[in-house]
Amino acid sequence: MESLSSSPKSVSYLAYDTAYIEDTPHISSSTSIATKDDDDGPITLSEFIEALPPILHKQKDDAQKSIRERVRQDDMRGTIEDPVNELFSRLDLSTKEIGPYCLFEQNKNYTRNLIATDNETFTLLLLCWNAEKESPIHDHP
Repeated sequence: MESLSSSPKSVSYLAYDTAYIEDTPHISSSTSIATKDDDDGPITLSEFIEALPPILHKQKDDAQKSIRERVRQDDMRGTIEDPVNELFSRLDLSTKEIGPYCLFEQNKNYTRNLIATDNETFTLLLLCWNAEKESPIHDHP
């Protein structure tokens, strides 16, 4: 299997923590789709992947304009005002959408499965942990 990087080449300082799914059966089997007029409704994985890059590009461009804007974005990250957090909160994953990425390599603690990337602002990975495996707390450059 090809080795994947979790850091795009020219990623900005933006990083987001996401929840993980411990057991595949707990994944929602819902298939609701948001319409273009529904800015608050649930969105599919495909819609999420399409909507994310413009948000990140805008944040990156705005942050480069001033230190004040960068600090504002840092303070906003993870709050209800954060557009990335809002987009994540609308993501309605279905087993049909996520199933193709639920791959496990038995000889590793976990498998990093690439869902999507634009090779500039984001890389979306699904980490699949094998039973009774763990990793020490660590940092990523």
